[in-house]
Amino acid sequence: MKIYRNFKRILANFLYPKKKKELIIEFIGVSGVGKTHLTKKTFAKFSNKFMSKGFARGFFKALELNYPKHIQQIEDVFCKYPEFNPPHHFLKKYLTGELCARCLSRNFYIDEAVINTAPLYILQDIDKNHPEILKRFFKNTIVVWETDTAHNIAIKRTLRQKQQHKHLSNWNVDEVAINDNIKIMNERIKLLQKYNVPILTLDANAPIGENVKQVKAFIKKYQ
Repeated sequence: MKIYRNFKRILANFLYPKKKKELIIEFIGVSGVGKTHLTKKTFAKFSNKFMSKGFARGFFKALELNYPKHIQQIEDVFCKYPEFNPPHHFLKKYLTGELCARCLSRNFYIDEAVINTAPLYILQDIDKNHPEILKRFFKNTIVVWETDTAHNIAIKRTLRQKQQHKHLSNWNVDEVAINDNIKIMNERIKLLQKYNVPILTLDANAPIGENVKQVKAFIKKYQ
């Protein structure tokens, strides 16, 4: 019944969209920093106003609708790169979810996004050759950037792996690789700043309740 009510509400919003612009909230950060945990805590009692990109993707596929022309142009440019096509289909999945979110008149949150997962060279290449595409892609987007040191992230990821996979008791995450990922993330941030995307920077070591409050205040500021 709840799914049916949600479907009716989304269908009504699609057929009779609101005039105000809706937000795409993207949570980014190095793998293991705590994005998913922060997202779940933030939207635990906020989900009636914000939906995940997965729901958007399923909704669009169910109705078999085509993207509007400007959305299709974004997909066409991204999909020129092999990473957005099989066998790298996970990137196409992220892209599809984000583009669907931008087609619907709803607020969406994403904790695994194209900004966070697409190879940096692709974003930089599109920035160089098709800046108008990135400008459209980043439209109505705000970003929550969760940060931590490579050492702390390595400890968290090692503990999580050992909890999930008992046979990896002697396995440790490589701090050097995480440091490299942090440097790449800094370059992604510079690209977002170039397009004036609002960014909230959070310390992953701060109390989760305080970070959730900051995220909600940040969202409210841009709604």
